[in-house]
Amino acid sequence: MAWFLRLPWWVQVLSVWAVGRAYSAFFVVTMAAHQGPNPWSPETPSYLEYINGWDAGWFQEILKSGYPEVLPRDAQGTLVNNTWAFLPGYPYLVRAVMALTGGSWLVVAPAVSMISSAIFFLMAYRLFRQRAEHETTIAALLLITFSTAAPVLQFPYSESTTLVLLTGWLLLMSRGRYLWAALLLPVIALFRPLSAPLACATVIIVVTTALAHRRGGQPLRWTTLASMAVAAVTSIACVGLWPGIVAWRTGIPNAYLLTEATWQQGKHLSVLALFFGSFERYFGADGILVALIALALIAWAMLSAPTLRLGLVSWAWVGATLGYLALIAPFDTTTIRLGLFAFPLALAAMWASPSRAYRTLLIVMAAASQILWFTYAWYWSGKGYPTP
Repeated sequence: MAWFLRLPWWVQVLSVWAVGRAYSAFFVVTMAAHQGPNPWSPETPSYLEYINGWDAGWFQEILKSGYPEVLPRDAQGTLVNNTWAFLPGYPYLVRAVMALTGGSWLVVAPAVSMISSAIFFLMAYRLFRQRAEHETTIAALLLITFSTAAPVLQFPYSESTTLVLLTGWLLLMSRGRYLWAALLLPVIALFRPLSAPLACATVIIVVTTALAHRRGGQPLRWTTLASMAVAAVTSIACVGLWPGIVAWRTGIPNAYLLTEATWQQGKHLSVLALFFGSFERYFGADGILVALIALALIAWAMLSAPTLRLGLVSWAWVGATLGYLALIAPFDTTTIRLGLFAFPLALAAMWASPSRAYRTLLIVMAAASQILWFTYAWYWSGKGYPTP
């Protein structure tokens, strides 16, 4: 291990990234060899055919046909799943690369994701090194590269590209570059629906920072306060950016919310309803109690010393993300994938103990969970279950 730590930092980071992507690819190929008929690829598909499923298929549909002017309905007049639920940033980025290279979606889309994931690891290293030593940072990146939902980092999904933008935002906010961070917010808003937790985190960061300086007898200059205000206002405005575009294009004010509801059988549920409902589905009458315990564990983790060590910016972002998921999403395989956006928790997990045995066990457990998640979430049996 000592020889590895003597290599240039970027070689170490890219090695960690490459090992993780090879590990995921191995299990994808293995699973594909046993895959029967399914909705998106032939029987025993190739690697590229197999990863082009679920959300990737919706992104490809956007690239081919764009978005419908009229919300689609079935014969009974019920609104059905449609592309308005998926944001345009990723497929349009892939379209631009396809135009430049002449490549096909099947090749270019995963290539964009793969390259973006490498950039994300390099940027995450820079973010973590602001607060942690090199060896702990590398260990945290190992945990991310083998994490449960890490396979999607190389799939035609928008996770990798969004993580690049998100890490850029975290770096800028942590360095006090509020105006530059504000410029990234509308871009992120067109890649993934993360504007609500971003707005929450931004407000927490700017208010806490301003108050801390004032109480410390070192009030911020008006130019800094103005840039912080711009960041906060922009973050709040971006919450309505994509829903506003969908409303404008379809002529229906709540078209985006109606579309999102089609993934929950058309139900408009109150906050926490999906979260509690999923636990009731898993645990029956004890589901509510288990859900409350889960929320208590999240609160405990957020207030624990390792998580607080992340610093205000990463801590606020992680808290906003976990809180947002609990408020609006069920706990299922998709939520595990969305948990990738709380990636600074990997550093907190490594801070929980300096023991090399503990850190190794954590990484091994993550690698094992990846196999279980991918087997359950991606392998198509025709019985129906939550999408990955």
